[in-house]
Amino acid sequence: MVVIVPRKFDEDMKNHVYMQIEAGSNGNNNYPNIHDNEDIDAAKVLAVGGGITTSIIFQVPNQRIKFYDDWWYENGEPHGRKEDEFCGYTWRLFMNDLTGEPMPEMAKGWGEEIIAYFPMTKAATKGLDLLEQFLKEEKNIGVEGFLVAGGSKRGWTTWFTGIVEPVRVKAIAPVVLDVLNMHVSLKHSFMMLGNWSFAYEDFYRENITQNIDTEEFFELIQHIDVFTYRKKLANMPIVAVTCSGDPFFMIDDSSFFLEDMKELGEIQRYLLGNCEHSTLGTAL
Repeated sequence: MVVIVPRKFDEDMKNHVYMQIEAGSNGNNNYPNIHDNEDIDAAKVLAVGGGITTSIIFQVPNQRIKFYDDWWYENGEPHGRKEDEFCGYTWRLFMNDLTGEPMPEMAKGWGEEIIAYFPMTKAATKGLDLLEQFLKEEKNIGVEGFLVAGGSKRGWTTWFTGIVEPVRVKAIAPVVLDVLNMHVSLKHSFMMLGNWSFAYEDFYRENITQNIDTEEFFELIQHIDVFTYRKKLANMPIVAVTCSGDPFFMIDDSSFFLEDMKELGEIQRYLLGNCEHSTLGTAL
């Protein structure tokens, strides 16, 4: 984690912290370079310009991950999975455990705990703990609230962090993750394109897309669809950021959840024009 504490605080922001959830990877020399990292540079600007402590928790999820008895082998050892390779595989393990289809013995019986987003959310909540401890011990600052943000599966984690930490987290900004009301949204995407987007390759590879009308998929989304937990986000300010050219989602996906969410509290959708899933080319 990288923490940036400004020398001069905005009086309204002194006891609040911005935490951004980011990716990362295992391996030699993969630590973020605090002098040459776009995310850290942006966090510095926000800290100085906004007079607020900012932070970035990296390596969510902890990757690459090699699963024992993974079907995907390379050079005699399990393929190290990352990002959606990792997430899609955990979806498959959860669903196979329900149906009794072949799966590694050590992966059986874990239920929803095996799904990637839950340990990722635990990592984020531990990040909140660490920030509270660090600022109290090193700066004598008591944290009164957090703004949490993150993109893609870190956007999923952002939603869940708000859900499980409704007291400490005062606002969230999930980025490029508006697949709420999942089954409806995914079916809409398929019908709009006439097939699955290339972006779903990692889920197609695990036979997820072929099984979205099955009982086990509906059981899966009962756990991972943010829309299921929407009442837990009541009264939490939310800015959901999305991109007009994101191959994962349709531009009108928000029509399947936005009005229902507005009934619970303050939610805004910010649409970035002419950009894809990475938000590359924008000032976000």
